[in-house]
Amino acid sequence: FDGLVVSDSLAMAAITQRVDSAGAAVRTLRAGVDVVLMPADPRAARRGIVAAVRSGRLTRRRLEQAAGRQVALLLHHAEAQGARPGSGRRASYEWSRAAVTSVTGPCRGRLVPRTVQPVGDRVAVAYFRKAAAEAGLRVGARGARVALLAPDTRRVPARVAVAVDAPWVLGWVRAPVELATYGSTPGAMRALVDVLLGRERAPGRLPAPVAGARRRGC
Repeated sequence: FDGLVVSDSLAMAAITQRVDSAGAAVRTLRAGVDVVLMPADPRAARRGIVAAVRSGRLTRRRLEQAAGRQVALLLHHAEAQGARPGSGRRASYEWSRAAVTSVTGPCRGRLVPRTVQPVGDRVAVAYFRKAAAEAGLRVGARGARVALLAPDTRRVPARVAVAVDAPWVLGWVRAPVELATYGSTPGAMRALVDVLLGRERAPGRLPAPVAGARRRGC
């Protein structure tokens, strides 16, 4: 295979419990992977790659090959006649709407009061604020807290707890309403706001058992 090879997330416990970010990045590149995706510590990963090249454990040619493949793909996309930016917005929303999963709380109806306070993952909060504004849901410091939880989050007091990545975090949080969106994209946050307002139901089911979750879905 001579195309671009991308790793899965190097922040997963199967990796971080066995090797640090520097070692994981170097091993990934030596194995023939071109894109080292989501190391737990990006700075350490970069330092490890530089040190490995200087020591001879990783060849400069391997890095040039990886960079060349990435550049080739970027050039291909630049020359391709793709759809207009934003044309997939509706599809993104529909897929996200079909995935929203409720593991705790009512299965229908409005789930939040008139004002909410989003906290947690920075990217998710930004998209949530925009979706809330478009839907007429007020955001304020005195509102009901909606916690948008990344995988490494532990206990956060909130009216609504939302797993915006992997759903495992729902196993160790406790909130009156617990949901999973499996993503923090604009489409996912629009779908979440619609569920919170009672405009849509949460039709999804957990794809795997989550220890501590009260149900797989509505």
